[in-house]
Amino acid sequence: MAVTPPIERRNALRGAAVGATFLGGLAFAPPRPASATTFRDISRSPFRSEIEWMASHGIARGWSDGTFRPLEPIKRDAMAAFIHRFAGAPALPGYRRVFTDVSTRDVFWPEIEWMNAQNIGWGWVDGTFRPYHAIQRDAMAAFLHRLLDQRLRQHGMRIDVNSVPLFRDVPRNHVFAREIRWMRAAGIATGWSDGTYRPRFHVNREGMAAFLHRAAQLADQVR
Repeated sequence: MAVTPPIERRNALRGAAVGATFLGGLAFAPPRPASATTFRDISRSPFRSEIEWMASHGIARGWSDGTFRPLEPIKRDAMAAFIHRFAGAPALPGYRRVFTDVSTRDVFWPEIEWMNAQNIGWGWVDGTFRPYHAIQRDAMAAFLHRLLDQRLRQHGMRIDVNSVPLFRDVPRNHVFAREIRWMRAAGIATGWSDGTYRPRFHVNREGMAAFLHRAAQLADQVR
């Protein structure tokens, strides 16, 4: 991982919440040992510990039947909820109808509007957010880059994207090529053994757990 670590910031980032790392006004859940298995359907997941970590920090709540559904593609509205909780659940905005297809009938509309207000989650040029569409891996890279990179820089940590090659299936002219490369340099995305990132694949729920856990480990370096 190509990271320039902070020198004088380690003791300057303590927030009011116990066990949280504050970066630019956002609190990130720190990596720590997860609790016992929370969901009944994750025993075979390669990201079981990351899922349990999410549950132990209140980021993932699963379904009422006790399942996490690790292989299910994560929808954009649930992704907004995960990122908001990961960021320490900051205050949510009032309803302003930012997107034409998001209303107060949508359970995660506040988190979606929060993402937009933070310049993390943008929609389409037609004014939609498409909350029930599955999130793709290239878009997820863009969201996490917007969430983390500037705030890490503000606290002395710079990710050198030029220190790693592009994934072989991400051309330089891809709209999110830099963000995907940043994910690799930061150690948040490792890709597949064949050197691919598969940007148009959907992010499943266990993959989201892995991304957020690695992001928390990165943020924890500036504590």
